[in-house]
Amino acid sequence: MANVTPSSIDANGTRPLAGVRVVEFAGLAPVPFTGMMLADFGADVVRIDKVSDFSTDVLGRADVVLDPYRPGVLERLGFGPDVILKKFPRSIVARLTGFGQNGDFAGGAMFAVVGVLMALVDRARTGKGQIIDVAMTSDGKFMAVGAIEPQFYAELMRILELDTSSLPNQMDMSKWDEMRALLATTFAKRTRDEWTALFAGTDACVTPVLELEEAAEATHNRQRALFGPAGEPRAAPLLSAGPLPLATRPEPSVGEHTMDVLTRDCGFTVKDAEALVAGGAVHIPGGKDHKARL
Repeated sequence: MANVTPSSIDANGTRPLAGVRVVEFAGLAPVPFTGMMLADFGADVVRIDKVSDFSTDVLGRADVVLDPYRPGVLERLGFGPDVILKKFPRSIVARLTGFGQNGDFAGGAMFAVVGVLMALVDRARTGKGQIIDVAMTSDGKFMAVGAIEPQFYAELMRILELDTSSLPNQMDMSKWDEMRALLATTFAKRTRDEWTALFAGTDACVTPVLELEEAAEATHNRQRALFGPAGEPRAAPLLSAGPLPLATRPEPSVGEHTMDVLTRDCGFTVKDAEALVAGGAVHIPGGKDHKARL
């Protein structure tokens, strides 16, 4: 287990998510990214690195549970969302899978964060938690297209040099697969940077999808100071009260906070927690070396 909450919490405890407890089952990038964003804004995030070490007692103190597994895995482990919500009705379970639990569309960590925040607001009103189903995917070099309004769509078509008089109506959903293929073919004719130059300064709502190493140097991001001097991302979105300080704590090692979680969150005494480690029920790299932390 590892606690990934940044050490740079404001002295007066005013981060927006201060007091929100999150349990994150370790998984691929979108889930730790979601946990990082929640931690950036003050949530206390506990990462479960090995499910064999997991005690469901941790969930009783959690506001949010982040599920990175394929559909059905959490259920097979015996603590699917239905089980969690039955035992802890105020829990919010966010599930991030390749294509959603039963859908076809793509999304990602940002949708998970938005879903968690909406569910927290709704829980304050109803007193009940819920399940958040989020889909995700990954991109190479692509252009992001968001030309929904007619005037933006017209600008998109103009720059792509496509004659709308010979194309289906924009809102004809039965033709969207056909239009998606046409747009993909058209965009494939130029590089991402060439398209970026063509769409720069227009109202076509088209932007480049940047590689990770490019993000810190992007003009927009530099103007908004979204990255620190070493290229580390700042908490986003920006709040009018002022930018939050950069998180300075390095990524925790596997098992770094297991003893803390067992004693603080699960209610074990130090002696009982050490017995679990000694008996092999809980694995901590370095074993007894962790006693010194208690």
